Amino acid sequence: MKYCFIIILCFIGGLSMAQDYGVSDDGNYVFAEYYSKNQGNNLVAIRSTSGSWYTEVTNVNSLKFSVDSKSLLYMQKGNLYILKLGSNCLDSILSVERYEVVNGKQQFLIFSQNEGSKLNIKNLNTKQSFSFSEVESYFTHPTQPILFIKRLRQISGSNAQELLQVNIESMKTKLIWTSKEETIGLFTFSESGKHLAFFTSTRRNTSKIWGHLIDREKAYELINDSNNIFSPGYRLNSSKLLQFVPNGNRLLFYVISDRKIPENPYRRDIEELVSYLDPKPNYYWRSDIKRKLNQLVSMDLKKRIPVFIEQENDLAIGSPFYKDGGKVTVVSNDFALTCHFEKEVLLYNERGSISIAYTMNEYNFNKYVSPNIYLVNLSDGRRRLIKKNAQVKSNSLPFYEFDPTGKVIVYYDSEHYYSYDINTGISKKISSGIESKFIVGDRSSKQVSGLQSTYYNLVGGLQPHFWLIDDPSILIQDSYSDIWKLSLNGKTPVCVTNGQAKKLGFTFVLQQPHNKRYVLYNGDQILISALFSKFSKYSGIYQLTISNPSKLKILISPGIDQDVSFKKAKNSETYVWKTFNTMEPPTVSWGNEFEKRRIIVKKVRHYDPVKQEILIWKDSTGEEHEGVILFPKDFNPDKKYPTLITYYSSISPVLGGTKYLDYSEYKTEVDLGYILFVPEIKFVVGVTGASVTNAVISGANELMKRSYINSKRIGILGGSFAGYQTNYIIGSTNIFAAAYSVAGNSNFTSSIGLEHMDSEQRINSTATINGQGNMGITLWQRPDLYLANSPVFYADKVSCPVLLSHGRQDFRVPFQQGMEFYKALQANGKKVWLDATNSGHAGAGVGSVMSSKRAQQFFGHYLKDEPAPYWMTRPSLELLEKGLNPYDYDPEIKTPSEGIIPKEKSYAPQVEELLRHRTTIDKNGRIVDVKSN
Repeated sequence: MKYCFIIILCFIGGLSMAQDYGVSDDGNYVFAEYYSKNQGNNLVAIRSTSGSWYTEVTNVNSLKFSVDSKSLLYMQKGNLYILKLGSNCLDSILSVERYEVVNGKQQFLIFSQNEGSKLNIKNLNTKQSFSFSEVESYFTHPTQPILFIKRLRQISGSNAQELLQVNIESMKTKLIWTSKEETIGLFTFSESGKHLAFFTSTRRNTSKIWGHLIDREKAYELINDSNNIFSPGYRLNSSKLLQFVPNGNRLLFYVISDRKIPENPYRRDIEELVSYLDPKPNYYWRSDIKRKLNQLVSMDLKKRIPVFIEQENDLAIGSPFYKDGGKVTVVSNDFALTCHFEKEVLLYNERGSISIAYTMNEYNFNKYVSPNIYLVNLSDGRRRLIKKNAQVKSNSLPFYEFDPTGKVIVYYDSEHYYSYDINTGISKKISSGIESKFIVGDRSSKQVSGLQSTYYNLVGGLQPHFWLIDDPSILIQDSYSDIWKLSLNGKTPVCVTNGQAKKLGFTFVLQQPHNKRYVLYNGDQILISALFSKFSKYSGIYQLTISNPSKLKILISPGIDQDVSFKKAKNSETYVWKTFNTMEPPTVSWGNEFEKRRIIVKKVRHYDPVKQEILIWKDSTGEEHEGVILFPKDFNPDKKYPTLITYYSSISPVLGGTKYLDYSEYKTEVDLGYILFVPEIKFVVGVTGASVTNAVISGANELMKRSYINSKRIGILGGSFAGYQTNYIIGSTNIFAAAYSVAGNSNFTSSIGLEHMDSEQRINSTATINGQGNMGITLWQRPDLYLANSPVFYADKVSCPVLLSHGRQDFRVPFQQGMEFYKALQANGKKVWLDATNSGHAGAGVGSVMSSKRAQQFFGHYLKDEPAPYWMTRPSLELLEKGLNPYDYDPEIKTPSEGIIPKEKSYAPQVEELLRHRTTIDKNGRIVDVKSN
């Protein structure tokens, strides 16, 4: 069968899909929000696409077109308004708390008001209204005009909760459940919509699961904790998951039990020991054994016999899509997939949930983290081994997933995709012949901007992917983000994007379709967004016919600098889209063809953009870099300006997807009169620090060639990983006048076991290796590289004043990292301050580095010759004893003096002998001591 459908390629930057514009289902009306400088507020422009009708409304939110496309509903100052499209007829309902529109044969408005527990239903066609009192909450059927109302009523002097089923069209109401002892919790519908299931719980900590067929009168009890349907000690977990299998014949839920730990008189002695043989160290299991055990269970709705899917040390494989606000477990109608770990290795986060990232990040240090993959029969719990010791190369579970028929499993192993036929038990490699890899890592050179090439990130498993039904196959992206059709029948793979991502430098991102199961048929359309080309720096919108990858039709010519996002009318070919960059106001347009656009509104900014310029230069190795310069307002090229340089891991202003930067993110620095420079950084495995200095120092030297740069007044700053980069840079050069570092690492040799702790002191010991640290190997394999990449060992080389900020409650980059660097700088006689805030990682100022008053005063003094405040010139205790405001300028001391380290130091003879030796690294990367002559 010839396979053909259309894919829309939207080449955008930033992937902004703001909900400030829309199109009616029939495509006859569009709206767009914009800001009016004259009026000083937000307006919404609404217009017809087939006539001249146009109107505006002010300061509104929660805009929704009615399903029949005849009305636009919106909230304004706590009131709900219903605008009849094509006219100025306006209905209003006062004091509305929330609303939604339900479509049946007619349109219905459901809304609650602020005056109490009253729920109202209004027929938008007939204007007839109904109401229900004593309502606690409600939910609607996913596909039918049916409303379910939970309400609390007084019956015979006591409260009783009721669940009503209301046919909104006929207003026929059924009381399907009531209880004086129980309250309703999680609920779910089958995919067909015929079946509802919900949890109830009592104050005695018992739970039930109820089922309800929509066409029946009453709900029926499925499971009751009190009936001992489970093994002794097990009970329902009513807060974790409730889900039907696809055909609706079974339910999935969790049961909970206490861990059975036998009494041991030597428990204290055991808990004090940490052994190298422990798959799970005692500082984890001491708290984990107190947690409840959760195990996934399946139950046939007819037989009502629970079948355990998860056994001890099992974890069901989750899916890449979400439903009803929670992650759904991957199952077919008859099977589930589980990871079985041979030992207790599962780690928990501070909320008591299993942390897959914490667990799987140990893959290089714990052989028991590689799981066995089992296929579990939902009817009787029988298990079939699919893969022993499945390959793990990231902090996520191995990629194993059922196809939509439930008859085939697709999985990733040994850098290829395979299909596994459940009936025959035969596996086939389905990605043969593809030269590019399916992991995020090294693309074409050993330097990749913003990517850690040892951090394996399975593209197809973590990004949305799609199943094709008519031609059984799966659409998967490679490391370049090109999209491949992999046939489940073993046919030759086809690159449906024809290698355009690799060739043109785009990064494609598959967008989720309307259905949650990512299923496609012939003729379906999907969206593929893409970041800017790193070559052309432009974006556009293209159309691609999947059966003819070479046929690429331009819908919007490349040239949009930063953002293109669009929506399509549900029942017509009308599009509405927004284009903008940081230098021009956003424009919202509509049309049946992108090139023949008509503007709805050209937006106005709350602020005026500033001048920006791209700087391109080469470092000492010949590697080309790019960066963006932001200029202060009223910039005069004949003046000299103080300059700030900031950076981060993957924020490449050009390669990262923007030709210009969002001025609002750097407004503080620019408004204070600084020129701001943001260079890109290309990281090399094992030489993270040198990667930073190559880019930043060479970029600063190139910048200083410009006459308007005051080369004596350049400062650097950064937070989190950029804080580490700042710490490293200042030990490698003397060209900077001041540096501000927030919550940054300073010592890789100590952070390898402490980085990324949470409030329970749980650690991610591989963050330095496989995370942003980008070391790629352990400390013991190459200790020289750990020393070379640790800023603390270069503290004696620092020449500029340094302001540090670090939260005492920082569990991502522990406070000791900031304290180590402070002490190293102070011991070497450097001017250094540490703002030790009583906060976590973000609270130290990571997200808004220059918002700190200390930072502004610090750079103001060293880069703009402003007076020094007391906190910079005097000891802290003196400020306290004299009652001084630390932020007031010191009238006596003009600039901070030398530190407390004596200039002349005396050493014992044994120490002087040690100082005559110098440390070096031998050919094996080991630290050795060499006696000087």
